Amino acid sequence: MELKEVEWNLDLRRRLGIDEVAEWNELQEELELIVFSEEDDTVIWALEPSGKFSTKSLYRFMKHSGNVDLRMTELWKVNLPLKIKIFLWMLWHDRVLTSEQLKIRKGKGSEKCKYCGKIETRNHLFFNCNIAQILWVWVRISMRWTERPISIQDYEDKMRVGLGHKDIFIAFFLLAGVSWSLWKTRNDWVFNNHLIKTPKAIAYKVLGFLSQWKKMLKPEGVLKREDTILKLQEGLKAW
Repeated sequence: MELKEVEWNLDLRRRLGIDEVAEWNELQEELELIVFSEEDDTVIWALEPSGKFSTKSLYRFMKHSGNVDLRMTELWKVNLPLKIKIFLWMLWHDRVLTSEQLKIRKGKGSEKCKYCGKIETRNHLFFNCNIAQILWVWVRISMRWTERPISIQDYEDKMRVGLGHKDIFIAFFLLAGVSWSLWKTRNDWVFNNHLIKTPKAIAYKVLGFLSQWKKMLKPEGVLKREDTILKLQEGLKAW
């Protein structure tokens, strides 16, 4: 008898319930779709388009066994200090030690935002606190955006993070400047009792960091960041 003429005829020794009968029928339907061949079996390596094994593909699978996070792939390519890229990675994955995160980790202290007294979550501290809103409105007006971002997810959507946009480094550049300045200022107040007198002081801190990081760029990338800084400076004059 040839393989292609095989008929599935399986007997069971006990009665099945309603759910088991449904699963059994589904299994039989799946078996009917199987087509046998007279050819010899061959091994195909699923991690390479060619179907052939390579140590490179195995290492890639072991390192990134799931879906590749395109946002973070773009982040690591941006010319920023390593500690800033790590900070942005932590921000995106909600690992920055805000008061909420400290409470989750059984840390001491209040859950309240030092700036305004509301619960200090990631999106609150970096986007929705009164101080953060003022800074993002300044950025929005300076960059001619129609809306300010209200969360990390919203920022990701607005700036098309993870979609291979050619100017994606500007998105990380701005987010790094604003979020790092807010974080440093917040920590100065929490740990050193150093209170700023006006949100404008944080805006100057943003410009200081951006000007410093601009020096890390290759010549072809400097002009775009210089233009970004110039727009922010003009917006600050009109503050």
